[in-house]
Amino acid sequence: MIDLHKLEFGYLLNQLVFSFRKPQNGSLASLEYLVAPLSVLILLIIVLAVVRKILAIKKSLSEPSMLLELTPPSFTEKMSYTTDQLFSIIHALGTQQSFKDKLLGNKTRFSLEIVSTQNQGIRYLVRTSPKQVNTLKKNLLSYLPNLRVKAVNEYLPDNTQVLNKHFYKILEFKLTKHFAFSLKRQSELEMHDPIAYLTGQMTKLALGELISLQIVVSPANDKRTKKIAKLISANGDVIKYLKTTGFLLKWILFNSYLAPKTKSLSEIDAVNSIDSKINQPLFETTIRLLMAFKDKDDLSDRVQGFESSFSTFSSTGYQSLVTKRFLNIDMVKDFLFYAFKKRILSLTKTSVLSISEVSSIYHFPYTSSTNTENLVKSHSKT
Repeated sequence: MIDLHKLEFGYLLNQLVFSFRKPQNGSLASLEYLVAPLSVLILLIIVLAVVRKILAIKKSLSEPSMLLELTPPSFTEKMSYTTDQLFSIIHALGTQQSFKDKLLGNKTRFSLEIVSTQNQGIRYLVRTSPKQVNTLKKNLLSYLPNLRVKAVNEYLPDNTQVLNKHFYKILEFKLTKHFAFSLKRQSELEMHDPIAYLTGQMTKLALGELISLQIVVSPANDKRTKKIAKLISANGDVIKYLKTTGFLLKWILFNSYLAPKTKSLSEIDAVNSIDSKINQPLFETTIRLLMAFKDKDDLSDRVQGFESSFSTFSSTGYQSLVTKRFLNIDMVKDFLFYAFKKRILSLTKTSVLSISEVSSIYHFPYTSSTNTENLVKSHSKT
């Protein structure tokens, strides 16, 4: 019969401490005393981590939210640096958590969305929690004083039954390489604004058709940046380290990568880009795209168009955004829609983006270089 007392945490901890104090007659005897308590302790840690994750997901599914519509003025020419600062403030807002939330692993999420329908045109939306609405509004108006911000109702249907009347698809994008490799920097918006390619794919919709680009972000505190910064400081082979697959292999070979390495001009540029990214505030990010069309060929054309549009963010040879592959079955499609509607982070591997990378994808079009058809704008100066 199992002695329940021996399964209690206090008993196991005492056994672990006792095993270190007990006189040892040899290495085998030492292992015999350590294996059982260490195994139970590791199992307990794993169980606690799983329970913590489940509780965090449960909270994220049930927490209240508000959807804000952002209507820019007819003329917007905010430089990329200014938009970066806005996302830096949003990042700081997301890190303001109670001790309980931090302990339980609860994450503050924001959903940045660009939505297009025939009736309402192309709209910019932000999903946040009610307790953060007022602060977020003030920050947005400081960024763009003539911006109109108002609460709106959910635009997504309750379930996939409405979508099933159309041909629809939900895409989820991911980084192809280690997160420290940066996407292409989009700094000269007056010369080239990548948002034009994305919003250009959202025009000319028929009645009832829908396109929604969703970027779910949550402040990230990735400890891996410390090792990367150490390699850069030592002039080590940081690129080879980042390209090494597997945590264990990286750990084993880390000291060998610290040896100074002569770099080519292209490698120097890449390292500078890596250094810039890891020294910015970072977001855990999930990028999704929902499309619903009456014609199957139209849907296929838009899928190809968006995949091509996202290639403008690619940093040749180092980083790009590609779509994840999912089974095309009803159960998976229902789950993807549920995740889209609840604005949750991906349950598979998420991407880590810097504030400049997020602002490159989500910003108002630069008016003098971009003419976005059917974009909802405010023509009032008040």
